[in-house]
Amino acid sequence: DLAEPLLTNAVAIRREALGDDNESVADSLDNLALVLASAGRYATAVERNTEACGLRSRLRQASRYAQCEIALGSALRAMGRDNEASAAYDEAMRSIDERDPIYPMLLVNRAILLASSGDYDESERLSRRAAAIVEARPTGHESLEYASVLEALGAAARGRARFSDAQAFFREAVAVRARLQGVDHPEY
Repeated sequence: DLAEPLLTNAVAIRREALGDDNESVADSLDNLALVLASAGRYATAVERNTEACGLRSRLRQASRYAQCEIALGSALRAMGRDNEASAAYDEAMRSIDERDPIYPMLLVNRAILLASSGDYDESERLSRRAAAIVEARPTGHESLEYASVLEALGAAARGRARFSDAQAFFREAVAVRARLQGVDHPEY
């Protein structure tokens, strides 16, 4: 895969040209971490995410910092490091409020983590809070965010043995993704 060495090179070039404390360096680190996580190289992705989050914090970029912490939490969750993932999501929640466009996805990520650890009540509560925010937006039910909310609600319902509710949530999520992305999309 060519992406990783190219992005690693981009980080080095940007550091040399712009210095360490620059938004473009953080962008390259974020992109590198995403590629690494997509390749299943979570430990290295966590290292790059941690570096990028530190930089975003120093640059006082609250929303971008929260996005970075969400990515870090997702990589940690994929490694089974749920306590650290929870801490990353909590850090993201402290840095933004409900008006931030990424807030519902932060709630969804936190809800999925809670469901996987057996806290289905809190998972459902956060998922419903995310649903209310997404439903109030112009795209509402016709957004990928809404599909993600439905998947989180489905996970909470499945964990509570409410299988017909879970099935309804998952089916609606699939239908939303099919309408928005098409049935040939990998996430369908």
